[in-house]
Formats: sequence, structure tokens, C-alpha cells
Amino acid sequence: MKTVKQFLIPIAALFLFMLAPRTAKAISFDTSSTSPNCGNVATCTWNHTIGSKVTDLYIGCAINEGFNNPSISSVTVGGTAAVSVASRANTTQFYTAYMYHLFTPAAGSQPIIVNLSGTVGTVGGFFCGAMSFKGSSISTFDAAAVSSQATASASYSQNITTATSGAWVIDVTYMRANNGTCANTPSGSQTEPVNACSAGVYGSILMSYQGPVAVPGSTTVGYTYSFATDWAIIVVALKQGPGGSTDF
Repeated sequence: MKTVKQFLIPIAALFLFMLAPRTAKAISFDTSSTSPNCGNVATCTWNHTIGSKVTDLYIGCAINEGFNNPSISSVTVGGTAAVSVASRANTTQFYTAYMYHLFTPAAGSQPIIVNLSGTVGTVGGFFCGAMSFKGSSISTFDAAAVSSQATASASYSQNITTATSGAWVIDVTYMRANNGTCANTPSGSQTEPVNACSAGVYGSILMSYQGPVAVPGSTTVGYTYSFATDWAIIVVALKQGPGGSTDF
């Protein structure tokens, strides 16, 4: 027969485990995808293969609004509605960059469908891409989105102030590829997995990430192009998810 002490030891151990601080789960990049040049349409569809335990998926699009003035009416991932994070227009070129996201998307090859309020009006004015991540918070950002635009500049950047250690910074950027090339150079420690662009067609969407940002504070996201061009950029910071039983 077990003694009272033998009963109390495992209970005390469980209690101490529950009181122990949970270690934040490090963010990691899952994968990316890029749409084709969607063309003069009102709907663009492509597939994104989502890994297991992905905590957040980000979709970026650049749309020419200078002809029929369309805007995004909905974005779905495998039939689930994504949520708008921010949009930013470049008023010189009538392009707008959009960022959408979805917490805890279903794993596997999922169709991403971007619906507009109408057709674009030109064959080179609708580009999209996506990036998915693991280990980020499934309820909140580290820092809310910030955005800006620029005209006739060979390089452009945007700062965001992270709030917690280990945050990651991601962006959706419209770049006017008006020098016969889609090539660009991300600044700093950015990794750019998405460059949805057709050389000779002015629209493009760039997406990059960098992290972890060890010390909270100002972080810069930017690009350099081979020619003075036009930009619209949206930047947001991802927060590390909690460790332990609340992990997705």
C-alpha cells in the first residue's frame, strides 16, 4: 500500500510543472508560393502547400487600379476567409499593395483565391504571393502594420518598432519593375522568397521576412532597384507564440 508521501510526491511534481514558466516558441519560416501573372481578371487562384502546425499565413497582392478601379473583395484559403491586415496605394502609378493573413490554416495543398470587385482592365496588373510561418502567436501581432509609399526612388525602406524579443518582421511591397527586369536587392538581413513579377510588365509584388529580432526596437525593411521607381510597402511584426500546452 502506498504511503501518503508516495501519493503526494507526484502531485507536488505536477503542481511545480504547472507553475514553471513556459518558454516562448521560436518562429520559423514554413514555405512560400507565387501566383502567375493573373491577367485581366476579377479572380486569381493558386495553391500554397501548408506544412503541419503552421500558425500564420500571409497573402500579398499588387493590383493596378488605374483602369477599372478594382479592389479586393475577399481572400480565402481552402475556403476559409483570410483577414485584411492593411493596404497601401502608390498614388502615382495607381497600384495598391494588400496584405491579408489567416491564423492556423489547414495543412496540405490549399487553394488561395483572391476576388476583386471587378476586372483589372490590363493584362499586367494583378500579382500575388504568400508566405507561411510556424511558432508565431495565433492571436496577436508583435507590432501593428505600418505602411508608406515613394515615387521615383531607386531604393526605399520602412521602419517598424518591435515590442518583444524574438519577433519576426515581414513585408508586402509593390515595386514598379520599369527597367526590363524584376531583380532587386533586399536590405539588411531580409530573405525574399516572393517576387511575383513579369519583366516588361510594370506591376510586381515582393514579400520578405527577417528574424528573430533579438532586441526590441526599430527594424528596417527595404529594397534597392536598378532604376528610380515607385513603391508601396506594408510591414508587420510577428510575435513568438507561447510554449507548452497552448502551442498550436
